[in-house]
Amino acid sequence: MSYSTRVEFHFEDDAPPFEIVEACVRSHFDAEQYAVDDIVVALRRGWDDGVVEFARMESSDIEGFMLGVSRRLPDCRMCVRGSGEEWRDYWLREFSGGKIAFTAGPFIEGKKPGFFRYYFGHQKAEL
Repeated sequence: MSYSTRVEFHFEDDAPPFEIVEACVRSHFDAEQYAVDDIVVALRRGWDDGVVEFARMESSDIEGFMLGVSRRLPDCRMCVRGSGEEWRDYWLREFSGGKIAFTAGPFIEGKKPGFFRYYFGHQKAEL
């Protein structure tokens, strides 16, 4: 499943130089499967504001190239929050030291339980 994804980036300090991010995007994506130039253009357009709209990308795609950025800048703590077209398609990733330090979501039926059930063990109310 691939569709529109809104991604927000947050950095503990300043945003990494875009040149590093672009290099990681280009090395992560296979040019035969993705329109890499389109990804770079979309990312560049929203990088300074910290919000990017992607088409035909999933959380695993963004996670992949952000891991590359984290490996290149291990002292930079980076947080990424995404939302897709589905109501429960929200996800969070925190990167630090070249690894994923925190992960949550996506919270989509069939993939993972809903937020309250996932964290608190609540069951859906019977109607």
